[in-house]
Amino acid sequence: MLEDDIIVSSDFLLFMNGALDAFEKDRKVWSISTDTLSNHEIKKCKEDILWTYRGECWGWASWADRWNKVDWKVSDYAEFMRSRKCQREFNRGGRDMTRLLQMQQNGEINSWAIRWCYQQYKEDMITVFPKHPKSYNIGLDGSGTNCGGETIVLPETRIEKTWNFQYSMKSRTLLKKFQKKYFFGYWRQKLGGFWYALTEEEHYSICSKNGKELLAIKAGILNDYRNPMICEVQGEKYIFITIVNKVTSQKKIAFRSLAQSDRTEKVQILLKNEGSREFLSLTYLGGKYYLLTKDCKSGLYVFYQMEQDICSWKKYAILEITEPLVNAVATNIDDKIFLTGSMLESTNGNKAVFVQFEIKDFLNPERIKPVLRWKETDSNYFSIHAGNWFLREGRWHRALQKSTYKQRGKSVVVEEIITSSESGMETKMLEEMTVNSIECVLPAFIYRKLGISAYSCLGEYEIVELLVQHFSPGRLIVKLLRKPVGIYKKVTLGNMCKL
Repeated sequence: MLEDDIIVSSDFLLFMNGALDAFEKDRKVWSISTDTLSNHEIKKCKEDILWTYRGECWGWASWADRWNKVDWKVSDYAEFMRSRKCQREFNRGGRDMTRLLQMQQNGEINSWAIRWCYQQYKEDMITVFPKHPKSYNIGLDGSGTNCGGETIVLPETRIEKTWNFQYSMKSRTLLKKFQKKYFFGYWRQKLGGFWYALTEEEHYSICSKNGKELLAIKAGILNDYRNPMICEVQGEKYIFITIVNKVTSQKKIAFRSLAQSDRTEKVQILLKNEGSREFLSLTYLGGKYYLLTKDCKSGLYVFYQMEQDICSWKKYAILEITEPLVNAVATNIDDKIFLTGSMLESTNGNKAVFVQFEIKDFLNPERIKPVLRWKETDSNYFSIHAGNWFLREGRWHRALQKSTYKQRGKSVVVEEIITSSESGMETKMLEEMTVNSIECVLPAFIYRKLGISAYSCLGEYEIVELLVQHFSPGRLIVKLLRKPVGIYKKVTLGNMCKL
């Protein structure tokens, strides 16, 4: 059984037909599913066939003698709901099972799958899965039924020709992973809006070389790291970031050496006396390094020029840009400085277009000015990430985040820049990475892999950013801390008015 938004691997039918023949007379097997969770522990399993107490409907198969057993009216629903023991057994497939059945019987959803799983529970049977996924769903952008804006990890498939169609009831790896997955999904749905009050977002910055992790930066309870970028200064490689104080919202610019293997080393703060500043990018021209920042108070873009070393910078020039620009990045292309960013619509801050400015007379700070060279014609919802330009194999590229109204940060597009002139820019799309296709084993809800401000390549080095959301009492601590700070500001302003 396949729905129209299910993509399958080329060996899907080969596996399915083999499994249907192998398990047809096995009275323990209820169905066959191919949408296996993608996880490093699952990949290490010795068995080719794994199992759970629930089936997945994104690419599956069964037999008529099983299908015909289903009581689609769930005639014993009232009796089932009176038995805690029965509910616990049903929830062996996942903490959400009973809740989904309740929603079905109350008319909140229209799901044949939960009734199918309920009959499976009553028959005390299992669903078998291949170790490597053979199908996945592309209808999670709101186009699929019952799948509006959900987020899952799309699997990493492997093409195979033969399988050992045997399972071991002692191997509970996949079952445990399913139980863990649906445990968090259940409580997230149960708590609703309260879930977001009890969770916080953290940016995990991972710098890697040839797939090997070199450095990881994880924010703490009071501070958050944003806009990480890998840069080279005088032959040394650094990560530049913006540190945000979660209590005061004050922003500072900091950097950290990639040569350091000690992950506990603290970052070094730049521009300590310049007020709240946000790091945007670092560029090199005429033997000098220039740091592009944003003044959080005035909203102006300010360049700083490096003096004798990376720790000392002097104010160089201020860009007079009045348009509501976000996620701006300055890039040196053929000894010209370009500023790329996303321009927000004045009437709708959730819509934006990609724009490119050429910074004229950059080496003369008294005459420096931005000139708009290129602007997209169609605005997109939440398209607020312009991305870095980066050099790969001698050609310039850029990365953009595509979004929709229903799902922010839907995918990342990498384009090759064919031409860039005063009349505009011509690009060629090389790849599109869906935000869910990046496997991550962090025990958290992965919202996206940013290939935007964090998609910065330097030789064989690459830095990516994972924005995750997880339960944390730190969220409550920060809220409690913010309240007295706000009261203090209010009282202080009131006293000033009296004076």
